[in-house]
Amino acid sequence: MEGLCGLLASGACGKEWRMAPAELKQLLHTNPFRPFTVYLPSDKAFRIDHEDFAALAPNCRTLIVFHTHDDAHEILDVPLIARVEVHARESSAK
Repeated sequence: MEGLCGLLASGACGKEWRMAPAELKQLLHTNPFRPFTVYLPSDKAFRIDHEDFAALAPNCRTLIVFHTHDDAHEILDVPLIARVEVHARESSAK
């Protein structure tokens, strides 16, 4: 998990890396949250813009990604996630 902490602390947005299931859990609970995209080996991508749109099973083997535009969801096998890309936080306009 040190690698993830180092990437987030260094502001390494846009970087891609493979991650262990425990690192995915940490990424979902990072405060402040940073949007990220998970990619399957087929390069199918699932963007998670807010922690409310993803749920990780207690055993960290299944990730449910909820669509933002409808009530659908995708069920992903975490060990099959090929890579993750962390995005910059969107600044909130005041």
